[in-house]
Amino acid sequence: MSAKHKFRILGVLERIIRGARKLSAKWDQTLIRLALENMTKITELKDAYQNAASNILVALYAHSKQLVTHKLEEEFLTGTFPHRSLLYTMGTISSSGSLLIGQQVGTKSTGFLMVDDWAQQLMWAITLSDRDCPEPTPEKAFLFTYYGMTLRASNNSALVRKHLRSLLGVSHQSPAHREGVALTLGLVANRHLTDAWAVLDEFGRMGPQRNSFLLSNVQLKWMGSTILLSYGQIAAKAKEMILPWVDNIASRMVNYFHCSIWDDSLKQSFLVATLMLVRAISRTEGAQSYAFHQAQELTRCLVTLVEKEPLDSLCTSARQQAMLIIADLSKLRPALEPKKKSHLLFTCFRSVFTLPPMEMLEKHTCLLANPPDVQVNHPATPSQPTVLSRALAPSGVFSEHLWAFWIPPAVRVRVQP
Repeated sequence: MSAKHKFRILGVLERIIRGARKLSAKWDQTLIRLALENMTKITELKDAYQNAASNILVALYAHSKQLVTHKLEEEFLTGTFPHRSLLYTMGTISSSGSLLIGQQVGTKSTGFLMVDDWAQQLMWAITLSDRDCPEPTPEKAFLFTYYGMTLRASNNSALVRKHLRSLLGVSHQSPAHREGVALTLGLVANRHLTDAWAVLDEFGRMGPQRNSFLLSNVQLKWMGSTILLSYGQIAAKAKEMILPWVDNIASRMVNYFHCSIWDDSLKQSFLVATLMLVRAISRTEGAQSYAFHQAQELTRCLVTLVEKEPLDSLCTSARQQAMLIIADLSKLRPALEPKKKSHLLFTCFRSVFTLPPMEMLEKHTCLLANPPDVQVNHPATPSQPTVLSRALAPSGVFSEHLWAFWIPPAVRVRVQP
């Protein structure tokens, strides 16, 4: 039977399993064996065929979680680095919210970190994923999660640092790869915060913050993006341990903001990292009494981003994101001074109210290769100015700034006493 026919049969079986109310134990065993036999087969359909076989296990997981988990653990813990299809299966299952299975496998894999052949295959898989598959995939997502959980479970601080240095030493070309590296660092920081911070700090001194004749501007931007995302992930994953570290993290982010050569990718990484940091602080017990001294510096960076956004076009969601993060930052202590609040509100309102009408923005963006959704990205929808005004200013100050944009200058002069 040809691979194409088998591929179709695998797809039909998956749909039958998903639609079945219950499967017998005999069918469970038979289908698991069928899936495992085909998951690593090399055919002309390449990954598509292996994924179709893997989807049998994914569908069976809803019926027999314990059995499928046991079989997957057996395959992961053979001592040989797991095949791509196993990573795909675990990534697909984990993406549906079943994170425990990945944590269990990672914890039981810590011994392999000291096996040179296994560690080399792991690093090869990470390098290959960045070079040959720049787009996000379930197997790539789980690869970084698996690595992070395995390192997190290790009790060997020196080994953890060695692996993190190797991870940061690979290419940072694709956005999905940079996000994956940052996720791994964040997961490790949950238990090895000092080690993750030390390695990231060492990596930062080597690259983006220092003029290097060996690295191009593009490479420096990629590295800077990884570092910023890593700061955000460390803040998010360290949980209750993060408060003593937030000012240090924020000061490094501010430093990158002022020292880096900016592009849209680096800008987006800064926004994502800042949002993760602010949310991590907000949900930590004791945040209301904590004085976040770098909050004003971060706010100043965000205001600068808003100021630099073009007033005649809307190509990204950066303006909208920055304004929402500013509103969240304003809820933290210490509060902004009235004069700074006023300047902030004026800048944000000008950025919104001087934009052309929605129809003109849509006409302009339709000429782009990947036109953004103006309706979604517009900072006046649904209520960014309202969110900012409630967070930053009493109604009188809010009205004063609106007056500046809604009333024509000539009329404004005539009505002044």
